[in-house]
Amino acid sequence: MKRGQVFPSPFFKADDVAASEPVLTIKAVSTELMSDSTERRVLAFQETDKKLVLNKTNWTKVADLTKEDDDERWIGKKIRLVVERVAFKGDLVDAVRVANPDPPF
Repeated sequence: MKRGQVFPSPFFKADDVAASEPVLTIKAVSTELMSDSTERRVLAFQETDKKLVLNKTNWTKVADLTKEDDDERWIGKKIRLVVERVAFKGDLVDAVRVANPDPPF
């Protein structure tokens, strides 16, 4: 078994998103205490129990896609989760990113 199977996370990881690029409907936005004792904004979805911890990049992208700068107005809006390679501490790593729910034509 892989680590993610033995110790499942309640939050989306790149491995959860890579194959499916799910389109999800925002059910709730809340603030949650993370394991490192920081508070972060988190999205919950209608289609799954997994949540998305928002960083500044993803918060800004959701605000842009929904045309709402108040995250409490995002409920009911759809987003797509995708994986992108990003620089992190000098390495390239896979990261979950928010994208337009409608596929490009």
